[in-house]
Amino acid sequence: MQTALRGLPDVTPSGVPEAAWTDDANKADTVASAADRLNFPEGLRAPSDFVLHPLSGQKMPLPAADPQRASEVQAEVIRDLSQKANDPQKRFLLLWRCLEDELTQREPNVPWSLLPADTRIPDHSLLQHARVASAFANCLPNPATLLFTIGPIQSFIASARKTRDLWMGSFLLSYLTWHAIKVIAEQLGPDHVLFPSLLGQSLVDLWLHQKDVLAQKPSPDQLRLATLPNRFFAVVPAGQAKELAKQAEERLRSEWQRLAETVWQKICQRVPDFAKAKPIWDRQLAQFPEVYWAFYKWDETPEKIAELFQQVTGSERFVRWLEGTKGAYEHNQGSVYAACYELTERALGARKALRDFCDRSEPAGKCSLCGERQALSDLGGQVTQNWRECEKEFWRKVAKKFVGDVESDGSECLCAICTVKRFA
Repeated sequence: MQTALRGLPDVTPSGVPEAAWTDDANKADTVASAADRLNFPEGLRAPSDFVLHPLSGQKMPLPAADPQRASEVQAEVIRDLSQKANDPQKRFLLLWRCLEDELTQREPNVPWSLLPADTRIPDHSLLQHARVASAFANCLPNPATLLFTIGPIQSFIASARKTRDLWMGSFLLSYLTWHAIKVIAEQLGPDHVLFPSLLGQSLVDLWLHQKDVLAQKPSPDQLRLATLPNRFFAVVPAGQAKELAKQAEERLRSEWQRLAETVWQKICQRVPDFAKAKPIWDRQLAQFPEVYWAFYKWDETPEKIAELFQQVTGSERFVRWLEGTKGAYEHNQGSVYAACYELTERALGARKALRDFCDRSEPAGKCSLCGERQALSDLGGQVTQNWRECEKEFWRKVAKKFVGDVESDGSECLCAICTVKRFA
């Protein structure tokens, strides 16, 4: 894991700043620059005494520059953070998570989080650019973009009768997505996840706390927030893309099974007859979640990427764009980042269009929440004439031991997936 940021000194393993940049960091900075801004003609500059809001156009004046003081603060912060850890990975995580906060604390008059990477298009900060460059430094010369998603999201969240069901549906998707993301964060670094931004996420901060990177643990209220979407987009080394995606899926499914097993044991300990629903339980748990992922290994040159985009979509817009935008800098792979993203998105869309069908039978009464799957009971695969009363009696036993969790009259009967959502 490498950090690439022009204007800030590099850090050696001993924590001493170096004047020279490595070749990999310079190349990564060039690719990241091409990816996150337009290729303007040489000599075209913009005023640097204010920044513009990218949507409203409102001006925000910048304080008078003090280059010497700014350089001193940057060097001090990087030195102090680097000296807190001897392990290179822990040192990187400290810089990734704490650099912006420490700079703001040392020099609060400087809007570090707003300083644009390019004053001509101030739609992203210098520190955001640094994180993207850091990710590319670990992937060049053969990067790939990976798009990973889980579902179903709308039906899973909407299947609710209580406020807790709505919250837990959102939280579970966020929580499971983090366990997939964690594979990328552990093996490559959190900077490799371009969307969503992991900086300041409570689950990520908990992970950093467990790794002794952050001293303060997020509060329980912070950890209860479902702040991650059901998908993530990452830049990874092309040779590792498939294996990382497989590991992310395995980690996610393993965590789902762990949560389900915890709920199963909790209920069975207090309601022994609940164990009779094991055949239905196992069958239904395998149906969730739906996991889809796709990756695109970038071609060697932007021209080849543009040609592939034309072959896949029939659009020549990137071919024409490359020909018509020869500005101050030579085009590289990052120049057609938008094409790489769209190719990855289209690959995922094609995969999701191939629905995973399974021949399943859901006899007897349906779940009171989702209305799709068989309600858990001791019926198994046999449906008797009084099946409805059998289901109600089964859930009345649960309601007696878990007062307030399900309706006491047995009218609320849940499937395995909705039971996990209700009792997790």
